[in-house]
Amino acid sequence: MSIIGCQQRTEPLHSLRTTEPHDAFQLSHWFRCIEPFDILIVPGLRGSSDAHWQSRWDRLLRSYGISVMRVRQPNWAHPDYNVWKENFIKAYDRCRRPVLIVAHSLGAALTVRVATECNLTNIGGALLVAVADVEQHEGRDADLVRTFAPLPSSVMNFPSFLLFSRNDPWLKVRRARQLARAWNASLFDCGRLGHIGEDTQLGEWAEGLSALTTLATYAA
Repeated sequence: MSIIGCQQRTEPLHSLRTTEPHDAFQLSHWFRCIEPFDILIVPGLRGSSDAHWQSRWDRLLRSYGISVMRVRQPNWAHPDYNVWKENFIKAYDRCRRPVLIVAHSLGAALTVRVATECNLTNIGGALLVAVADVEQHEGRDADLVRTFAPLPSSVMNFPSFLLFSRNDPWLKVRRARQLARAWNASLFDCGRLGHIGEDTQLGEWAEGLSALTTLATYAA
């Protein structure tokens, strides 16, 4: 993973492309910096199955004693912005410590809109992975996500990392750069990983975990 444009200074991430989990010592060292936070996982369209890296992180982080919350939606296949917003806020309100958000796809679009509209003050940072471009996407699911538009154009009031893929059908590279500038997010190039979902078979996605722990150092 390489940094191609940042609005704030970042540290280099570990250049790891493995589907295998790290050894226990390294994971324990990584996770020390996120222990002070509640992790809020925000899945996207159709949710995140047990094989998705978000679900794998959920289980892994809990096994190390990390506090993990998860946004639940009544209908993952037919999203409605107002319903999803309500359930996002319910999950957020259950958090008692500063929140690190781990959002994928439509969950990332949801996160930035809700955070902007509701002025959420307890967010320590947000990992925005493969943001669904609900404004410009023209694929077969475009009509399903129109209620999530428009995406905000103002600076987020918390540190954020925007991770994108060069062959993501939901987010073009040009738009990733544009959104990162608008939100003052640090922008990371993940290479060619499609929509960075379970179809990519990332396993526990060590590179993403490295990004999360790096983000925590900015949120502390």
